[in-house]
Parts: sequence; structure tokens; C-alpha cells
Amino acid sequence: MCIRDSSRLVETQDEVYGGESQGEVASNVQQSETVIAQESGVNDQASVGQVGQLELLEKEISQTTEQALAESTSQETEKKEEKGDNRLNMLSLQLDNLSSFIKETDQYISKLLEQLITEKHLLTDKQSGKTSGKVSVSQLTHLNALLQNLNKLKEKEKDKEKDSRENQVDNQENMDPKDSDQSGQLALKSQVRARLSHITNSIRRSQGSEKGTEGVACVSVPTSDTAAEAQVAPTPQPPAQPPQASETSVKVKTPEGKSDDVKEEAVVNRSIERRTVTYSNVRDILHVAKEGFHFGLVLPGQILEEDLEIKNKTKQNVVVRVQVLCLNQEYDDHDEYVFSVRKASILDYNEQFIVMVGPLATLHMKVALKVPSIKSKTKLVGVTQISVKDLDSLIRLPIEANAEVPVIYSNKELYLHPLPYPVIKIAYKNGKKQDYKIPIRNNSSFAVSLEYELMNDSEEESPVDFIECFCFPMSAVVPANGVTLLTLMVKPLTNVNWREVPRRQNLKKMILAKVKNSSLIFHFLLWIETFG
Repeated sequence: MCIRDSSRLVETQDEVYGGESQGEVASNVQQSETVIAQESGVNDQASVGQVGQLELLEKEISQTTEQALAESTSQETEKKEEKGDNRLNMLSLQLDNLSSFIKETDQYISKLLEQLITEKHLLTDKQSGKTSGKVSVSQLTHLNALLQNLNKLKEKEKDKEKDSRENQVDNQENMDPKDSDQSGQLALKSQVRARLSHITNSIRRSQGSEKGTEGVACVSVPTSDTAAEAQVAPTPQPPAQPPQASETSVKVKTPEGKSDDVKEEAVVNRSIERRTVTYSNVRDILHVAKEGFHFGLVLPGQILEEDLEIKNKTKQNVVVRVQVLCLNQEYDDHDEYVFSVRKASILDYNEQFIVMVGPLATLHMKVALKVPSIKSKTKLVGVTQISVKDLDSLIRLPIEANAEVPVIYSNKELYLHPLPYPVIKIAYKNGKKQDYKIPIRNNSSFAVSLEYELMNDSEEESPVDFIECFCFPMSAVVPANGVTLLTLMVKPLTNVNWREVPRRQNLKKMILAKVKNSSLIFHFLLWIETFG
């Protein structure tokens, strides 16, 4: 019974507690649903934010790809521009080479035309009866050689034209619009070559007329209209055959008419004058600032120099010859150059120098004078000649110098009978120190600088010498027509036994007066008489 009652109590408690737990469960369920709803709302908001971020990322990726594409396209365009610049440079170099070649061929053809015209005049003179009337074989061979040279030149031009056309056709596919001017210039060059071919044809026709064929020979010369058309640049298309220029025939009469083709010569001379620049005078090529060299008063043995500057006024190399000549005939067989020239950087004197001077450059030279030994007043005359290779004209610059020998002497000089030259006599008392004043006079019109030196009459000292001599000052400047004093000091030697010295004795000394920067030397003989 008790067991059953206890089970019932448990069931009732369970029912009571169960009712309460079901209510709590319902509330809990509601709370959980609200929480889940809130969480789902938050999740929805988070998903919306992630979608926005993805869109932003897509926009950034599209922008970066566009920038990369733009950079790649800009790099490609830069590379294409560089290639185009390189092609332009190559084409400009080719054009420069072609223009230089055409200029050279024009010059050469003009020379050939001159030679042919001279030969044709000779042939016409011979056919008209001025000479033997027959054409020499050497002249015909010479004309044939000239025509062969012209044919060779024409073939070379054709080869050059073919190469340039092939290169231009290869480059035409990748050509820039900037290259249109270059192609137009190439077409203009082809027209110039066509003109050269017309000239060669005219030369052939003139040769046919020279050999004696009768009739009228026509020389085709392009008119001014075609020259004006050639200045207009054509369209950038591959160069085709050059257009035929309108021609005006210049008629040449037969030898029976005895008249020369003056018009043809005029045309050729005008073309030559336009192509080449000729100089007839040296002063058109060189500029020399000095008009002459005046060294003034000089002394024998002096070496003097003057600057010489020669400027090349042209834009070409010029071979200059500088020659210095002495016009005094008495020095034609002299051992050394009286007038000479040297480069400013080299101490090598010579009579002439041949130097190549660059375009617009200056040549620095030195014109030197070495005065020869003279005994009286002499005027030295020379000339500096400046010339250019292949020109006959000269630039002459005169050179002048007045060489004189100064007159130096002493008022105390006397002529001694046994000696052929004057002496200065001095009296000396044994055992005493004495000073003597010797006047040195300059009887010239210019000042002279002297250096003094005292020496004995022989290299070895005399055994009877018992005195010592000095002179001062060692150098002095003697003014023009003036006097200076030279002091001579005489003193006895020490440790001399005066008993052994004779009371009367004649001693000889010599004073040398050297002129500075010269080879002149003046001497004064001293005659010293001792007593005591």
C-alpha cells in the first residue's frame, strides 16, 4: 500500500512540475526564435556588406587592367616612334651620301665638258682648214677615253639608284608620314640623275658632229619650268621613272658655217660657277694681321723674334708655305740664317715651312732675326712670302732692321810706341793699397749695357806678380753720349818678401767690357808701372 501511494505522489509531483516545465519551454522557444531572427537579420546585413565589397574589388580590378593596357599601348607606340626615328636617321644618312656623290659627279662631268669643248674647238679649227685638216688619232682616243669615263659614271649612278629604290621599297611598308619629305627628296635626286643622262647624250651628239657628220646637233638643256617643278616635293609614293623634262634645243652650226656654240659654253660656264668656288688671290683665303716686321735698332749677335699669325678664312684644308729671305747680297754665303722662321711650339729655325692649316684655324709662327757680325752701320732688309698651293699670288711682308756698332772708349787711353794699340798707364807704389778711376765713354746715339771682367795678359799668373787687382761695379749702363766711371783697386799680396821684389816693374792687365745680349766685346789694356 505504501509503495502504491508513493508512486502516486511521484506522478502527481511530476504532473505539477511537468506543467511548469512546459510553460518554461514555450517561453524559451519564443526567446530562441527571436534570437534566431535577430541573428538572421545580422547575417543578412553582413552578406549585403560583403556583396558591396566584392563590387568595389571588381571595379578596382577593372581599373588596374585598363591602366595596364594603356601602359602597354603607350610602350608599343614609343617603340614604334623610336623605330620610325631610326629609319628617318638612316634615310637622312643615305640622302647625305647620295647628295655628296651627286656633287662630285657634277664637278667631274663639268670638267669633262670643259675638256670636250676645248677638244671640239680644236677639231673644228682643223676641219675648217686652219691646220692640216685631219683629226689626229691621239685626240680621238682622248675623246673615247672621256666617253668611257662618262659611261662608267652613268653605270655607277644606275647601280646606286637601283640600291636606293630597293631600300626605299623595303622601307615603304613601314614608313611613317614623317618620311614623306625624305621620299620626295629621293625623287628629286632621281630627276637630277635624269639631267645628268641628258648631258651625257648631248656629249655623244657633240662627238658625232666633231667627227665630221653633217647636219645640226641638238643639246637638250632643262628649262626653268622643270627646275621650278623639281622644287615641289611629290607625294610619298614609291619613286617611279622620272618625268621627262621639257627640252629646248640649242642648235650648233656645222663647221662650214665657222661659228661656235656660244650658248652651250655659257650654259656650261654658269653650271660650273654655281657648283665650284674658285679663288684667285691668297688674301681671299688667308688673313694676315701684320703688314711687315720692323726690328728697329739692333746690335751684332742679337737674336730677336716677332709673332706671325695666319688665319684660314675658308672651310677647307689649305696648304700654306711661309718663306723668309734676306735681300742683302753680302750675306748670301753666310753660315747662318740672317732671317728665319719657326713654329711657335718648336725651336727649329729654318728658311721656309710648309704647313696644312685646317678650316677656320690659325697658324702661329715666329719670324726671327740673328744679326751677323758687322763693323759699321748696316741696314738689313728681308721679305716674308706667304703662298697657297696651286695659286700664283703671294703675300709679301717686308722685314727691316738697322744694325749698328756702338763706339766705346776711355779718355785715359794712350798710344805706347812699341804696342800697336792704346793702353791705360797706371803708376803704383809698392806695398800700398790704391784706387784708380777709369772713365768709360759711349759715343753712340743709344745707351749700352756693359759687363766688366778683369783678366791677366796670360792664363797663368806671372811669378813676379805681387799685387792683386779688382774692378767694380761689375756691370753698368752707359747712356748715349755719356760717361761712367769704373773703379780699379790695386792692393799688395800678403806674405811677400819685398826685398826680393824689384823696385821698378811693368805689369799688364786687361779689362773686358761685354755688351749684354750681343757678341760685342771691348777691351782696355792696363799698363801698370811699379816703383818704390
